[in-house]
Amino acid sequence: MTIMGTNDYYDVLGITRNASLDNIKDAFRELSLRYHPDRQPGDTVALQMFYEVCEAYDVLSDPQRKAYYDQYGEEGLKIGIKDEYATVVGGVYQWQDERAFDIFIEFFGTNNPFQALLDRSIAFDRLARKKPPKVGKTLSYFFECSLEEIFHGCVKKIKHLKKITRRERQQHLGGGGGGGGGGGGGGEREDEEGERMVVEEQLLTLTVKVQPGARSGTRFVFQHAGDEDPYTEAGQVIYVMREKRHEIFKREGDDLVYTATIPMHKALGGTTVEIATLDNRVLSILAPGIIQPGHTKVIKGEGMPVYDPDFNATGSVQTHKLKRGDMKVVFDLLFPGHLNDTQKMLLKAAFYFPQNPTASQKEAVKAYLDAYKDEFFGWAHGIPRTNGLETETS
Repeated sequence: MTIMGTNDYYDVLGITRNASLDNIKDAFRELSLRYHPDRQPGDTVALQMFYEVCEAYDVLSDPQRKAYYDQYGEEGLKIGIKDEYATVVGGVYQWQDERAFDIFIEFFGTNNPFQALLDRSIAFDRLARKKPPKVGKTLSYFFECSLEEIFHGCVKKIKHLKKITRRERQQHLGGGGGGGGGGGGGGEREDEEGERMVVEEQLLTLTVKVQPGARSGTRFVFQHAGDEDPYTEAGQVIYVMREKRHEIFKREGDDLVYTATIPMHKALGGTTVEIATLDNRVLSILAPGIIQPGHTKVIKGEGMPVYDPDFNATGSVQTHKLKRGDMKVVFDLLFPGHLNDTQKMLLKAAFYFPQNPTASQKEAVKAYLDAYKDEFFGWAHGIPRTNGLETETS
């Protein structure tokens, strides 16, 4: 018999006070097999440990005894203690070491520890060879994000309809046979049980967190959100992000491409292009000199945020902490739809104009420009005014 108060039952089993019943059983299974006297013949220390393990399991596996022990300790459990009203509570448990073997037999179904070990090995082998449950098929869907949403990062709430098929027992009355004449007495009626398959729809709200700079085609996987039935577990659902087409920007990896279409006269004289960015700023891009069609100017660090899987924030306040790709400004020329003979003559004259004009030649050009300084009726006749994003340099 163990000496009262020498060992804590939880310490004996090597478990914590919030251990579940399964934890208690697992600990007992391992320790009782380890210290069983048939496996440790002549070892008195092992025998004493076997008794203590069985006693600890006997108390902690019983909800009432465990509750007394947790509240009043071993003394309250075995002897009882007086409460505030001088009433003795507890004292509900007595232990004899001989009971250890009965507890072992009750748990393992045998008093032979070697047979218990063999049964345990066979059980684990069967579990290992057991076929895993059939999992339902993977379902894939798409959702869209604007370039602005991807730039800043966003959280999407997606409504997903899940179908659950289950068996439902039903009863129906079967018509009884029966002889007898026309006395109005029908035959016996009995309830007959059957089953039918019922399909329920469950509306789920799936949360998708799109990180800044995420790529089109990014997959978000939700386990057990797929359809299920009595024969299969719910499979996974995959939502794939698609990037919406943007009005002015085209995305190339982490770079943004902006096409600046400018009239021919500005391409020859230089211009400034103003670009509204995705984070609500305005970039003024100076393009001095003669601009060739297809000329590209690269603005470093003005592209998309570089996707970082470890970055855990969204919003414009946080995006600046990420590396950025570049912005490529590609120039395209807008040619006039029509030139009259005078305009053609003036263009030709411009190309033949001397590199070092005389004072009288300069005065003549100035007089002409002063007379036709309005773009709509002078040099730019036939070329539509732009949306105000381009301005001529002086």
